[in-house]
Amino acid sequence: MKRTTFLLCLLCAFCMQALAAVEHNYKQQPQKQTIKVGTATREMLVYVPADLPEKAPMVISMHGASQDANYQMNQTHWNEVADTAKILVVYPQGNGNFWDISGSGDVKFIETIMKTMQKKYHVDKNRIYISGFSMGGMMTYHCMTKLGSVVAAFGPVSGIPVDYRDPVVVRKVPIMHIHGTGDDVVKWGGDPNHAAGGYGRIDDYVKKWAAAEGCDVEHPEVIRPNPETSDHAAATRTRYINKEDNIEVTLIALDGKGHWHSDDPNVVYSTRELWNFFKQYKLDLPEDVKPEEAAGDVVFHDNWEDEVVNVGEGVPAGWKRENSMNDGSRNDVKENGAANTGGARIKDFVAGGDFNTGFYFSARDFDQCKLSYGSFDNHRLHLTPGKYQLSFNSIFWNDGSENGAVTFDACITGISDKKVVLLEQNLESEGNLKENSNQVVKGSLAHLANFSIEKEGDYELYFLMSASWAAVVLGNVKIRKADTSTGITDRTADAFGKGTVMTYNLAGQRIGGHTKGMVVEQTQLANGRKVSRKVIKK
Repeated sequence: MKRTTFLLCLLCAFCMQALAAVEHNYKQQPQKQTIKVGTATREMLVYVPADLPEKAPMVISMHGASQDANYQMNQTHWNEVADTAKILVVYPQGNGNFWDISGSGDVKFIETIMKTMQKKYHVDKNRIYISGFSMGGMMTYHCMTKLGSVVAAFGPVSGIPVDYRDPVVVRKVPIMHIHGTGDDVVKWGGDPNHAAGGYGRIDDYVKKWAAAEGCDVEHPEVIRPNPETSDHAAATRTRYINKEDNIEVTLIALDGKGHWHSDDPNVVYSTRELWNFFKQYKLDLPEDVKPEEAAGDVVFHDNWEDEVVNVGEGVPAGWKRENSMNDGSRNDVKENGAANTGGARIKDFVAGGDFNTGFYFSARDFDQCKLSYGSFDNHRLHLTPGKYQLSFNSIFWNDGSENGAVTFDACITGISDKKVVLLEQNLESEGNLKENSNQVVKGSLAHLANFSIEKEGDYELYFLMSASWAAVVLGNVKIRKADTSTGITDRTADAFGKGTVMTYNLAGQRIGGHTKGMVVEQTQLANGRKVSRKVIKK
């Protein structure tokens, strides 16, 4: 505990260099957004430049210890680069302004950001880059070992793991490390007495990573001055090259500079150096394709259209709606046929649309809303072993919900053992009903999620929203059991489609179908569509 406290105190004691007086202007305002990571709600700032194209690159930029997302945005000025390069930038917020640089909690946060931004802004999953300052730089190295197979390049600034841990290479990744030779927080010359166990020189650690990635560390290219166009020497760039894998590990050493993310055009503008490095690299991951609607029997369908006759704008039989505060101070529960309840409830629409009757899903003046099915006798969700697909539609209720891009979760769990068999988080919606139920529902977003049941039993289906006063309308909720009469082999995608299978490693490179370990299988279906999934082959 003392060692950890000492580390954090040292990181907090920043000796920040006075920033050069440089004008920075952004064309858009950053957006504060939240996402669910497990049961936690995490925050981030998102900068979306005007006219962001489909398949745009994304940079994730992490702050230092005792700093925050806003500080990181204002010291790195990635927004300025984003306006011209048309990239999406995300500044995650660490819990308590720190990062978990050893465990999986914040890695999962970063991974969830990547997946969410791919869905929300259609960013190019092959051009995602991670950078961070100080403790954010340490977190960047941690992400290299955990997310190296799905991130194109990394850019730590003024931070290395202060336990000097050995590199773990899941893929030979491009790295640009920037560090001041006068840094007295994460010291250029190392600190053998550091509470985390002591660490060596910064240049030696970068060289250590270069060696682990197969670079030629005996014959680096040394560039001074850097940039080469500079009329005086203020920085040195050392490039370690791996020609076979076409990657580079490079170190930019800022002469005499301290603990700083430099934006000094007379020395090095770190953010522009990072972007010029990042944009050279992209992955070649297998194409993602949404699952197609399953062939098979419908084993569950919401009863809302029938129940509207019985409950009006209430809660249908078999369903439970609970609005609650996170601190448990108050809640509002309506369930199993409660009529005309107000609040979150079913609504009837003009026939002929995506669905005729839906559920107005909103936490209202509470912290969260949970809508569930399966806990009442005569209304059980009983599932036998096999492959299933949950499908439903969602549409925004009003402008505020659409502009806030409110999201929700869908989950299926065992009632007796509480085992989660399906969890879909941060789900989005499309379309906008403009608070009007006297219309045909058109333009909603169709959701499809496949899952498997191993143990026969009763299960609970529920939807969860954690956004006060925001609202979406759900409809057409179904569960199908896949038709497996033709049999399933390890050469088929799943029960929802068969075809030719190609196997890739996690870096997106084609490999033999008999390769053992974690691989990606991509199935070419008869209709030309492709379905990808990760599998462990033994």
